[in-house]
Amino acid sequence: MKKYAYLLWCLAMVACKHSDGPISSNYAIVAGKVSSEIENSEIRFNHEAVALSTDENGNFRDTIAISSPQYVHLSFGDFSARIYLTQGDEVNITVDSVLSFSGSNADINTYLQAYAQNDRERQAWEYRRHEQTFTQNEVDYVNFRDSIRTQKLAQLQKLPAGTAAFQDFHQKDIDFQYQYDVARYPNYYSYFVKDYEPTAIITAFYEGVDLDNEAYAQNYAGYRALVDLVFEKQIQALIETGLRPLEAHLAVLEDIQSPTILHRRLNRALYFYTFETKDVKATKSKMLALAKQDRTKTVITQHYEVINRLKPNSPAPPFDLENHQGGNTTLTDLKGKYVYIDVWATWCGPCLKEMPYLKEMEKEFEHSNITFVSISLDEPRFYEQWRAMVETEEFGGVQLIVENGWDSDFVSDYGIQALPRFVLLDEQGHFISADVEKPSDPKLKARLRSLGI
Repeated sequence: MKKYAYLLWCLAMVACKHSDGPISSNYAIVAGKVSSEIENSEIRFNHEAVALSTDENGNFRDTIAISSPQYVHLSFGDFSARIYLTQGDEVNITVDSVLSFSGSNADINTYLQAYAQNDRERQAWEYRRHEQTFTQNEVDYVNFRDSIRTQKLAQLQKLPAGTAAFQDFHQKDIDFQYQYDVARYPNYYSYFVKDYEPTAIITAFYEGVDLDNEAYAQNYAGYRALVDLVFEKQIQALIETGLRPLEAHLAVLEDIQSPTILHRRLNRALYFYTFETKDVKATKSKMLALAKQDRTKTVITQHYEVINRLKPNSPAPPFDLENHQGGNTTLTDLKGKYVYIDVWATWCGPCLKEMPYLKEMEKEFEHSNITFVSISLDEPRFYEQWRAMVETEEFGGVQLIVENGWDSDFVSDYGIQALPRFVLLDEQGHFISADVEKPSDPKLKARLRSLGI
């Protein structure tokens, strides 16, 4: 059987090649053996996929150019791992009924595997008590997050002598996640309780953040999320002064140099780049000028082509998605009524914030000529969380879910760049707006009334 494994390079690598010889100081080697039951192998770096060479026994050995210590994310079938690589390393991985490490950084990579498992278990536990977590007062919530950070640091410090450099490197990962978890408190607190103005206890966690650190952006998910949170606050402030959302998104990026942050934030800006955008071509040129990477420029160009297909009166792309009530629902099934589509996910704070308003809309227009459809982009690993949330929160309307999260055809067909996203279709399944007002916006009701709904 053909041997397969996935190496998901989330960070900027510059080369990868099969190697049989010794390792030089500017490279690292990832080698090992994969079980015959694992199929479809490839190695991903620089956001491109290259076939992973394995022999008839499942052995592989590849050399990767590396300029500084960094994390690399791997997936072998149902196995996934984050490993730590430095120049000159040779990491050996065995994938069978379990995933095990030897060679360079074996203790570190084994620790990272346990760290990830503990994090998944903690997140699952926290999800089950989501409301209890985010309805604590500020002091108790910070203490709760601080206790988690303390536990993580205690485990990190148990690593053997000689791992001080990694401990310093990984502590930033722990600290950024802690900082972000505290900084996001207001979004969730206001969802469960009410809007409020956070005190300095909370604001201290997101004020003065360095928003332009490429090394941090490459390595630390918590840092990337924290930067997103700060940018969103800056953008909202600019919108309140009268700037359009897309203009505000681009304005905050004018002095940013980090290619990773620019890629991430320009992708977010595409959410507001629609066929209704003023000076569509000029906006594309401005975004391309901000972009630092070819992959970013490609995404912008492709999105420009997509929005030209999403103009009013154009037929909406067909879909066939799983229904929470059983079976599948297609776009054809929904024709005959206007359709308001809410594209969301269980992990999306802004999405959840719109849900009470969506419920109000569903109740007000219950006997009108419109169907409310919610389409979740949750990945397969969050499938049960999606089912549970729909039931416990008593979400109404037609509840659907895509099959492959962000990799689904629905995402590309409808030009989804960020969540939440709202779409309005006419009775024939044609676009009225591929980027319509959100439920909390009073303009939405006015639009629906104007259509005679």
